Amino acid sequence: MRRALDVVLALAVLLGAWQLAASVAASAVLPPPAAVLRWIGAALVSGDLVAHVASSLLRVLHGLAVAALFAIPLAFLLAPAFRAGSALVTVLELLRPIPPIAWIPLAVLWFGVGDGAAVFIVAIAAFFPMFTATYAGLRAIPPIYLRVARNFGAAPLVLATEVLLPAIRAPLLAGLRIAVGVGWASVIAAEMIAARSGLGYAIQLDRIMLDFEGILGGMIAIGVIGFGSNTALARLASRADVPATGATGEASP
Repeated sequence: MRRALDVVLALAVLLGAWQLAASVAASAVLPPPAAVLRWIGAALVSGDLVAHVASSLLRVLHGLAVAALFAIPLAFLLAPAFRAGSALVTVLELLRPIPPIAWIPLAVLWFGVGDGAAVFIVAIAAFFPMFTATYAGLRAIPPIYLRVARNFGAAPLVLATEVLLPAIRAPLLAGLRIAVGVGWASVIAAEMIAARSGLGYAIQLDRIMLDFEGILGGMIAIGVIGFGSNTALARLASRADVPATGATGEASP
């Protein structure tokens, strides 16, 4: 209840500041909250907002699946390795600082304008948090766990499902939470350049049309969906005793 009251108070302050700023600025430049809410209601009724949200969500889910398909098995493959594994991890560390949006020109050349380019950008953005979290979790497992399992004759499949996966559940969920955050941010950037649907595309189109209500409405939709997904993953992570982290990967106070 206290947290709910804090959220309501924060929203009231935000809306009050927004209304005050809108009253000072021209309404064509900064529409008041009521006008943006009316735009959101109309967009929901017409189905346009729902269609763009669905396109963005599908791309994020597809990109996360592709990232997990490569990141998690690669971490399992490299974690037990020594010299060769360390060399490949070094190469990945050289690629990790490259912002996902820097890959957009190549994504457009490789996949064209559409779902393929946006999914690729999300996969690139989500790959590194997933790989890093899984790799670090596997490397942190005490060797005694593995020796005991092998002494009891555990098969490789049993070792993976009964020892390794439970031991890395917490870092894996933390990496997934970060991956969802960066993936969601990356798909919006990719859709502004390399897509013909989605919230990023809608905001870019509204910018061209000087529709400030549409721009702010799309931004609100992005914030609500991001907040909802982050909250859901935070609750899931708390059950696995994962330290609280924000959508950008920074520790929450």
